[in-house]
Amino acid sequence: MILIALAFLVHSPAQPADWPQWRGPERNGIASDVAGADRWSDPPARLWRKEIGSGHSSPVVLGDRVFTHTRQGDDEVLSCFDLSNGEIIWQSRYPAPYKMNSAATGHGKGPKSTPVIHRGKLVTLGISGILSCSNLESGETAWRHDFSGVFKTTSPLYGTAMSPIAV
Repeated sequence: MILIALAFLVHSPAQPADWPQWRGPERNGIASDVAGADRWSDPPARLWRKEIGSGHSSPVVLGDRVFTHTRQGDDEVLSCFDLSNGEIIWQSRYPAPYKMNSAATGHGKGPKSTPVIHRGKLVTLGISGILSCSNLESGETAWRHDFSGVFKTTSPLYGTAMSPIAV
């Protein structure tokens, strides 16, 4: 199994409505600084909808932008949308062909890991072990490392699924 941790010396606190990583600001699934509705409309009004590809990665939010990490064909795709209207701000992609284990075909080709936003960067981990760091403003790749061939004997049978963390 590939174990990846990203360590940073300074923690930058999230704004109240930000959801910058897996399970939210504190990785506990709680949106403590967001006021919820006393009663939900039936059904809630949809503001916008986009077809973005496949995968199990959760979107992350910072300010007025939402970021997704998905699969389109043999590529893993990073997308940045305007939170208010769903308009695409930028999109970047990289080749990430992946051969699924026959026991995991119901799970799809990922990605499964939720990105993390930290200090102006978006860090993603693809299903085949491609770790990438992109600029939040432009989507330009700061760096990328492919771990798929590094740990052949312990490579996950069903692809990587752990979400990066910034500490």
